[in-house]
Amino acid sequence: MYTSEYVNGKRIHVKQYFRVYNSWEDSINAHTQLLVNGTTDQPNRYAQVRNAKNYREAAKALQKGGYATDPEYASKVIQLIEKHNLHKYDA
Repeated sequence: MYTSEYVNGKRIHVKQYFRVYNSWEDSINAHTQLLVNGTTDQPNRYAQVRNAKNYREAAKALQKGGYATDPEYASKVIQLIEKHNLHKYDA
């Protein structure tokens, strides 16, 4: 598939390969394992996400950890959470 990525602050389209899962549950489990175990070369890549005190810190830590290349990723995630009052699910 083609996806938009940001390289040196510029948005480009790149062909990327994505994993295919047998079920939604398998996909969620793989995503959870990524956040818990990081990547092979950086096992603690998302430690700041796991240790975040709130969704704002978590979104910023995801961006800092390289989860997405969009320089506005964290602010977009925070905006969506607040727009749809998703923070009400935080306990």
